[in-house]
Amino acid sequence: MLACGLKGAVAGAAVETQQWLSRRSREMAITRVWIEEGCTMCGLCSDNCPDVFKLDEDAETAKVVEGADLAANEDTIKESAEDCPEEVIKFEEA
Repeated sequence: MLACGLKGAVAGAAVETQQWLSRRSREMAITRVWIEEGCTMCGLCSDNCPDVFKLDEDAETAKVVEGADLAANEDTIKESAEDCPEEVIKFEEA
């Protein structure tokens, strides 16, 4: 009986933690995205998130699309930053 109660408490705590993290991620919206020097134009970011990133052949770097909807693309912005082989995609949350 004690083991069942403990399992329930642990499961309940896990659900509460997940809910807190979900609320926290909604509160921390991406407010700015930029690309630092060192981009090799591999195209991963523009493939992952074409609404936010584009390749600029003249500048030989990826660029952030002016006026891009950051809120609607938060997951793919974060994915692009994590996948960037040069680690030059940066974002700010507030």
